[in-house]
Amino acid sequence: MSFYAIYNLFRISDEESKYNLASIGEHSGNVDTHITWCKINTGYENCTCQKSCENPHECLDTCDDEDICICPDDYYLKEGLCVQREECGCYAFEGILIPEGGVYANSDCTRLATCEGGKLRWNDFYECGDNEVCEETMSDSVTVFLVP
Repeated sequence: MSFYAIYNLFRISDEESKYNLASIGEHSGNVDTHITWCKINTGYENCTCQKSCENPHECLDTCDDEDICICPDDYYLKEGLCVQREECGCYAFEGILIPEGGVYANSDCTRLATCEGGKLRWNDFYECGDNEVCEETMSDSVTVFLVP
């Protein structure tokens, strides 16, 4: 287990080859100070441009007076955790996220997408077979058309 301490207003001096950590500000903490533990794959900052798996091409600008746990560059927020892009699945459009190995068909079943290696592969010449039916299902409040 590792943890970080953030110091504001401090100075390190090396007078006569002796190192010294000296405060040049005021102490504002107390014994009851709460320590925020960040989850794995997170950093500790007060401003971030947070990307998410659900919308990887845009970021949510977040700034706070205090430092918060954020995902570092090249990591994306997914269900409260910071994951690498490959673990996100595939972003189709408008918040539709297809899990790795999952498939998505458009509403009239003329195009089929497969999520492989974090990339969406489209079959633009897809059509249901004679005994297949393209049916609409709901998944996390998103309409997804699945093909059996």
